[in-house]
Amino acid sequence: SVQVAELALGDAQLVLGNITEQDGTQPAGYVLSQDPAEGSSVDVGTKVNIVVSSGRCRRDRRRGR
Repeated sequence: SVQVAELALGDAQLVLGNITEQDGTQPAGYVLSQDPAEGSSVDVGTKVNIVVSSGRCRRDRRRGR
C-alpha cells in the first residue's frame, strides 16, 4: 500500500514522489513498480515514484464492466 511504501521509504531516508494509478489484476493500492528501482544506489532524500493498482481489472474494462 502507499502507506507501507511511505513508511519504508522514510526508514531508508527516501521521500515518496509521484503516485500513479494503473489498471491491473492486483487489489487497489498494491504497489506495482517504483522508480528508481529497488536495489538502486541513490542519495539520501531521493524521491521515489510509485505506480499502484487502481483495483480495476484490464480484462473487465474491455468487456465493458
